[in-house]
Amino acid sequence: MKLTFLGATRQVGKSCVHVQLNQVRLLMDSGLKIHDGNEAPDLRQHKFDAAVITHAHLDHSGSTPTLLHYGDAPVFTTFPTIPLTNLLLADSEKVALRNKKTLPFSPQDTKRLQKKFFGLPFEHEYEFYDGTRFTLKDAGHIPGSAQVFATDGKKSLWYTGDFNTCESRLHSPAVMPEKGVEIDALIIESTYANRDHPPREELEKRFCEAVQDELDAGKVVLIPSFAVGRMQEIAQVLNESKNRVRGEIYFDGMGTSVNEIVLDFPSYVR
Repeated sequence: MKLTFLGATRQVGKSCVHVQLNQVRLLMDSGLKIHDGNEAPDLRQHKFDAAVITHAHLDHSGSTPTLLHYGDAPVFTTFPTIPLTNLLLADSEKVALRNKKTLPFSPQDTKRLQKKFFGLPFEHEYEFYDGTRFTLKDAGHIPGSAQVFATDGKKSLWYTGDFNTCESRLHSPAVMPEKGVEIDALIIESTYANRDHPPREELEKRFCEAVQDELDAGKVVLIPSFAVGRMQEIAQVLNESKNRVRGEIYFDGMGTSVNEIVLDFPSYVR
């Protein structure tokens, strides 16, 4: 096994790991370094046979169209991640145009990418010609988010991508390796590794009370949130029976499109 880190080391963004198992060369994620020149991983010296995208957030998927510049490899991911990635890529193009920034790919690349996407369900083992195989495991992060377990029969790798080990309104906790499964290399996301978070139940209660206080005062509450995952989670919290907010909830912006996609894949959320 050989691992080469092409991004996301000591930084958020541009996630990409080049993995060689036996004769197969895999890319784990192809992210974009957002807000810092829209930098993509440099793959000129790193040939690959396939790419696996763990989830749709742009720091993990944002440079996927650039993979077409380096060959004809398939791009594997979960079924919901394909439309969610397409939505976020289109939005990144609009934002770049508005801010007079350049992206490392063109709209034509994004269109061509569609023929390279291959959706896989969780727990389905995909095998290459040399016996190397990988399986997507639920990461519990956003709809369709996956971890990757890959092995050539001698060495094995577990790549978490972004994952969540706690149950949320939208997701069950991330799947953990089964007992007896040997893992030779673990690549793990650690954004909040050394942070203590207050109990979720307490935070939800305080949040809903604050919203209700403003509504009772006749005010309108605006809640900015990320469109993929966060907006849907907040809506669930506001509508949960224990702390349910008495008032109408409206969605706006890209989150409405995300809602439609999530509803198309009900088995990927709770």
